Amino acid sequence: MYVMFISCFSVFPDTALAVDVVQPSLLMRVQLGDSVTLTCFCSEETTFVAWFKQAVGQKPQLMVKALNLLSGEFYKEYKNIKRYSLQNAEGSFNLSISNTEPSDSAVYYCIAGNSKPIFIHPILPSLSPQCHDEDTLNYAALNLKNPKPRRQKKDGNNDTLYSDLRYRDYE
Repeated sequence: MYVMFISCFSVFPDTALAVDVVQPSLLMRVQLGDSVTLTCFCSEETTFVAWFKQAVGQKPQLMVKALNLLSGEFYKEYKNIKRYSLQNAEGSFNLSISNTEPSDSAVYYCIAGNSKPIFIHPILPSLSPQCHDEDTLNYAALNLKNPKPRRQKKDGNNDTLYSDLRYRDYE
């Protein structure tokens, strides 16, 4: 079984704040249990860099950020996952994942800029990584709806009994 990693990058669109970001490997296939390093090379002007993780069908989540490419700070549930680590040197901010698990299969974004970031709701493209065996994976998405209710034939005796009551007053 493989774990698929797709890594993307983004810079702030304002040219006064833009920095160059290079990620040499945009798609990586890793065996479960192996280690992987997602690389993110940034220019010297970078004052802030962050990694986001987007699992299939989920919104991107901030994993880790650093100012001036110094030691990064992991966020929320990522603080307690010892399998995640940072390898940052001058001009790079690499995310390493050891002993990969199926839950690591996701799209990872490296985002960099040369201003102090404000994270409200990151708007990133939606991609769908897949986790599969070595064999070809074929699938279909089905939208099943409940059938419309039909009139049901009542089970019962097929004999029909008619009765008639007449009243006459004989006076």
